[in-house]
Amino acid sequence: PGPGPAPQAVERFFATAPPVKTLLPGFVHLPRVITDEGQRALVNLAVEAAEVNGKSHGWWRVEGTDKQLNDGTKARYWDEMSNLRPHHATMLQQMCEQILAIIVQQCPQLQSWAEMQPRVAAFNYYTRRGRMNWHVDDTNFAAPGRPIVMASFGLPARFGYGPAGQEKDVVLETGDVIAFGGAQRDLRHALLEVFGTDAGPM
Repeated sequence: PGPGPAPQAVERFFATAPPVKTLLPGFVHLPRVITDEGQRALVNLAVEAAEVNGKSHGWWRVEGTDKQLNDGTKARYWDEMSNLRPHHATMLQQMCEQILAIIVQQCPQLQSWAEMQPRVAAFNYYTRRGRMNWHVDDTNFAAPGRPIVMASFGLPARFGYGPAGQEKDVVLETGDVIAFGGAQRDLRHALLEVFGTDAGPM
């Protein structure tokens, strides 16, 4: 594919003075930090990127005329940033930098996160019945000590976290971001449910 459109100024994709909530040392939640415009831009980016096979072979499995999500009630796409279209990689890089700048400004103890260089982009699509089992992210997604940054768009979702027997959860609304790293780099987590009716600007 061609180089695509010129990168957009991502600052307008973020709320002014958004709060940063610490859920655990090294695990933070930024409610509604991404504006409606930013959400639409990122969802469009995800849909465009997932049309390409990538290392996870795209969102869809196609057999003849049959087209299905690649993981049952959900679809997963991931690839190295260097394999993305240049304008996609640039936008994701800039948005990560902006998110981490917001976090570090309010949580100076996480200053090392400002040095993050994104290696992998993942786009997960969940139906109402979609779930993600409890797991720890491998180092193929982020090097040890580097944070994992996740944004949520569409219907509310319940995100579980914590060791077995001590699980907690947080509701992610459309436009929310969570990030974990450092002491929580190996945070055990899961996508417990998708619910509600308000999908925001989606």
